Amino acid sequence: MTTKPLVIFSTQGWTDLWVSKHWIANEFAKDREVLFVEPPLRFPPAKLASGELFDGKVEKIKDNLYKLTTFTFPFPFRVPSFIRPLWRYPIRNQFEEAINQLSFNQFDVLRNL
Repeated sequence: MTTKPLVIFSTQGWTDLWVSKHWIANEFAKDREVLFVEPPLRFPPAKLASGELFDGKVEKIKDNLYKLTTFTFPFPFRVPSFIRPLWRYPIRNQFEEAINQLSFNQFDVLRNL
């Protein structure tokens, strides 16, 4: 039986100082591939025109453990609700590109870790 990959959506970014979220991802990576998705960062305005906003940046942490750093628009978050999908669009594209890079056809999801 093969184990499906796991995608972890974390509320805390990946740093050199490991916390419980990092240890949990590390433990899961012993048995399956894991993609750790960091909370979105605000994209520098100077790079918006380059199109990099829609590229998923996957970094290999160790065998079976990958980190995805996502970016969103640099505008304030306190905006009317009809504008909020603008923040989701680049993040969704970055996530989909990362899933394609890693060839995750089906995967389990762990949210709000």
